Amino acid sequence: MVGKVTPDNIATGSTLAAIMGHNKYQTPLEAYNNAVNGRPEWVQSLPAKIGDFMEDFVLTESAEILGLTDLQLDHSEPYFYGKESKAFLAVSLDGKARANELTVYDNPDKGIYVISDNDSIVLDGWGVLEAKTTRVSPQTVPDLYRGPLQLQAQMLCTGAKWGAVCTLYQGSELRIFVYKANREMQKLIIEAAKDFQRRVKEKDPYPAFSPAEAIEKYPPGKEKKIIYADDSLCDKVRQLSHIRSELKSYEKLEEDLQTDIMETMKDADECYAGHQKVIWPVRNIKAKPEQVKVIPAVEAEQKRGKTLKIEDMK
Repeated sequence: MVGKVTPDNIATGSTLAAIMGHNKYQTPLEAYNNAVNGRPEWVQSLPAKIGDFMEDFVLTESAEILGLTDLQLDHSEPYFYGKESKAFLAVSLDGKARANELTVYDNPDKGIYVISDNDSIVLDGWGVLEAKTTRVSPQTVPDLYRGPLQLQAQMLCTGAKWGAVCTLYQGSELRIFVYKANREMQKLIIEAAKDFQRRVKEKDPYPAFSPAEAIEKYPPGKEKKIIYADDSLCDKVRQLSHIRSELKSYEKLEEDLQTDIMETMKDADECYAGHQKVIWPVRNIKAKPEQVKVIPAVEAEQKRGKTLKIEDMK
């Protein structure tokens, strides 16, 4: 493990999943903001430290299981796609190894998963290895943000024809996911990386992924601004208004039904209703001494609300 070696202002193997909208922990807009404004200071967590510590072991063990040779774990320089001065994608490597016309078969008992239309794959020449450690339950096909997209980018930048995501699950189960270079996926990666570079250069941020992101992206202006919706936006406003009306109706219905069931159950704790069981839980509240809550001072500012208001003007 040599630390981060790729630049922050272009797409990288580790940010691709976010840029392409496949990372549930980071949005495209967050990746864009990090590239334009600089990444926030990162304090390495204990799981991340353990992942770094286990990286060489994971790759060494995986190479042995697959039957690879010439394992190389020291990669201190990034690899780029495109001419160096105009590169728009960069990756770093955890490891690479060699295969000599090696046929690898799907073998879950050995932790080998061939991600292909066939149950076997032929590996030849140099391939790239990506190490992962995670606390999630073992998967038969890893999520795109857990290595597959990063691996395709690594193969793209290095010219490798095959690669493997080597994942240690919950500290005890090693699974090796073997891939061939996928030209269709790599084409999407190139398009996304080029678009990311354009957005960074032109200061063209991605659309917000949530109301919270929209609040941060568009702070209130000094003067009130009014726009008039086109047909498409009018339709979305109507849909939002309708959904809210329906939700209110269901919330009232839920409250009424729950009240009727409670009234019928009276002092019972459980009720068997056909193939379902209703439980009226009891909470145990511990005694606590009276406390005075200190509310910290807040500076005056204007901030947009989290929920849009819709008024009927008819």
